[in-house]
Amino acid sequence: MFRERKRRFTSGVSPSASSVTVADTGAKPTHIATPVVTRTAPAIDLQWDADVNNPFRRFAFYFALVTMFIRFSVIHEVLAVILNLNLYLLYLVVPPALMGVAITGGIRRVVRERTGKYWLLFLGWLFLSTLFSAWRGGSAGALSLYIKGEYLMLFVAGGLAMTWREYRQIMYAMFLACLADLFVGRVFMRQTDDRFNLNMGGSTIANSNDFAVHLILLCGFLLGFALLPKVPAILRLLCWPMLGYATFLILGTGSRGALIAVGVFVLFIFLIGSRKQRITLLVAAPLILAGVISVTPRTTLMRLATVITQSEDTSVVEDAEGSSAARRELLKKSLLFTVQHPVFGVGLGRFSDFEGGESQREGKHGMWHETHNSFTQISSENGIPGLVLFLAALISAFRMALTIYRKSGGSAENKDIRIAAFSLMLSMTGFLTAAFFTNFGYRFYEPALCGLCIVLYHAAEHEMSARQARSQAPAAPRWAPPQPTANRAPQSTSFSARLR
Repeated sequence: MFRERKRRFTSGVSPSASSVTVADTGAKPTHIATPVVTRTAPAIDLQWDADVNNPFRRFAFYFALVTMFIRFSVIHEVLAVILNLNLYLLYLVVPPALMGVAITGGIRRVVRERTGKYWLLFLGWLFLSTLFSAWRGGSAGALSLYIKGEYLMLFVAGGLAMTWREYRQIMYAMFLACLADLFVGRVFMRQTDDRFNLNMGGSTIANSNDFAVHLILLCGFLLGFALLPKVPAILRLLCWPMLGYATFLILGTGSRGALIAVGVFVLFIFLIGSRKQRITLLVAAPLILAGVISVTPRTTLMRLATVITQSEDTSVVEDAEGSSAARRELLKKSLLFTVQHPVFGVGLGRFSDFEGGESQREGKHGMWHETHNSFTQISSENGIPGLVLFLAALISAFRMALTIYRKSGGSAENKDIRIAAFSLMLSMTGFLTAAFFTNFGYRFYEPALCGLCIVLYHAAEHEMSARQARSQAPAAPRWAPPQPTANRAPQSTSFSARLR
């Protein structure tokens, strides 16, 4: 027995470490394996960590946040109307934001995504179409204004925000922008004939159709904000009367394209939304609709009804039919010019001039108007390749938001991320549907929405990984000293981080 014990203890296996040996009874040793827990550390992106911790990026982000609030709230246009003076507010906030984008890697973060590449190719194609424009000087001027005032919103919206906390701040900014727009609608709204418009000469949303499209986009963010967890209850409750009043203003504009967009908006919620969102819609939608119909002017409702039926009021019918006939004619002309000039189009911003000139040469009265369709606006002025790149950028951005929506659906702790992705997709769907009936091809909305999709995708990916690491981390005993969490970013080796 002594030899047996000696042989077992000298075999290289420690009984206290990995086995229990029963030698006194003569039984065979029984080995009880100690469970080994292996945990793979999450992949660390040192460049991403350095960009997140860059103090200048954080500083420039707030300028981008203010820029987005100004653009979506049109507060700069409101002040210009009230004061009869342009304060050039965007000149105060856009340059610092763009400087932050350039210095802190914002251009790299945007362009490395597929939607960013498509936007770069689209811009390059605009330069080519300008070279072959029917009037190069006019197209060059329009291109310069588009780049400075609209296109750069892609980088302002998508090149500075990186964390989930910053995306939530963007949602707060959009909520405030919607609140400001509803106030603008209340103060400057006026009724002419059978529809509302804004008494703001020179504003980009003074037109009834443009104002309706603008509000539809913001309603998607407003609905997401109302459902977002960890939002103050008073703000969440405020969202519902705001949605009701926004619906009143949208229908009050008499825009039939906006009415169709609202229908698609609701249909999207039923098809993509969660069960709770569908139930909420079933409860809230009839109440909101009944209240809106009760206060909307009768002539406006009759105009909207011409989408599916013919009104008995001849004046309403004549006005609606005249508007529809003009738009159908413009749509035909835009499609015709797309076929006649399929590669480079007639030139950026030159559709109205080209249409009027062609009509005069044919001995007809030209309409001298825009296409009233954002997509044929792009195709007729920049050719089919321009439209393909434009659509590819939008579709790829929408797919990024859809990917996050699907990934965040399997966990209750990611409910806020899923709601944010849903609201962004809802805004894009409603806006692009309404844009089919308006001239929004060269506005800042499309680049800004694509930039937000980029921010949402990466911020949500990192946030979900961090939450998963926290949930899998073992619970430390009470007597143990504090340990670093699994999602804590490593110390950056950048020069700015060493200075801090």
